[in-house]
Parts: sequence; structure tokens; C-alpha cells
Amino acid sequence: MLRTAVRCPSCLIAIFSRDRHDFRWCECKTTFVDGGMDYLRFGVESPFKLEDVEILKIEVSEEDLEKQKKTLAQKEDQGTRRRPRKRKKAAE
Repeated sequence: MLRTAVRCPSCLIAIFSRDRHDFRWCECKTTFVDGGMDYLRFGVESPFKLEDVEILKIEVSEEDLEKQKKTLAQKEDQGTRRRPRKRKKAAE
């Protein structure tokens, strides 16, 4: 599956968004990407400019995407996800 990715001008890591509303930062938190296959939205922090970001086409297998989704789900289950608050019972 062909995906659109962007390369960070600072850390040179290529990042891509897996799904719509899947906002991703590069490792150095300089460049972000969003939109999955629906749209491409990206940005970069100072001192870099949008012209410094390289747009790439990369090949990603469905198997790799599924592995990444499972890894993210496991991280959420390990406590990075917020737990719901316990509700207090109403006074009778």
C-alpha cells in the first residue's frame, strides 16, 4: 500500500499518518503529519519552514499497519490511556 509521508528536516525521520485524525510527531517533535489516506496536513516548528519538509511516497504493507495498531493498543492498555472517573452515588 502506497502512503504519503514527510521527512523531518531536523531528525531526518520519515513519518506518516495511518488513519484520518491520526496525528503524528517525529522523534524530535519538530515535524507533524495528519490525515491518513484522506488528506495530507503537515507542519514544522521554527527555525524550519514548510519548504524544508520533504514529501515522500513509501510502501507499507497491511501486515505492518496491523502490527503498529496492535502495538499502540498495547501501550494504551499499559496505562497511558486515561481511566474513567468513578461516579459518586447520589445522596438519597
